[in-house]
Amino acid sequence: MRKVILLLSAIYSIALVILGFLIYRASPGPSSQEILGVGIGDYHDDAGIVYISGRRLHCTRAESNLSLASTCTIKIEGKLLEIRAQRNAPTHPNQLGGTCEAFYDDKEWSCSIASRHVDVPWFAYISLSSSLNKTQFDALRREYFFENLPEQVFIAGMIVVPALTMIVTVVATAIWLWPRARSRASFALIAAVVGIASLTGTFILSILLTRGFWD
Repeated sequence: MRKVILLLSAIYSIALVILGFLIYRASPGPSSQEILGVGIGDYHDDAGIVYISGRRLHCTRAESNLSLASTCTIKIEGKLLEIRAQRNAPTHPNQLGGTCEAFYDDKEWSCSIASRHVDVPWFAYISLSSSLNKTQFDALRREYFFENLPEQVFIAGMIVVPALTMIVTVVATAIWLWPRARSRASFALIAAVVGIASLTGTFILSILLTRGFWD
């Protein structure tokens, strides 16, 4: 039985690590980048908007002869999307805005800097609607699956994952310690401490990952 517990615990732990890594990769880019992500499409089109994390971008400081501070690139449907961006200066009244230019498929596209959510600023929004069809937009959503999940899914995950981890930990601890427990009181105390510790740790980890606090 103990070997089964160890195996299942290892599988669950590995699954959590993989999930955490995928969410981390889909979180907004590091604050050192001029833009934290990209929104491709238009709210008013049937295809909607596809979001791509800034961590997927390859960003470098722009050449000295360019007016914008950073150049970020990514392959979209086999073609290079280039975004040149710069945040507003510290003296600008809009500290969450900026300026950007976008180039794709040998054309320049309109680009604007705006927030994805209230606490996630500096996303570059580019239409590309006339260059990509709905099928291609759907393929991009599948490719960047976690970026395009509704915010409610992450909120629910911040509740479900810690609770499930606590239950798994307590059950595994109970099965593991029961034959050696000297009294029911000591056994219950150990199980409670382990459960609370796992709940707290997983809850904090889920907040860090889903909000992209790690730069």
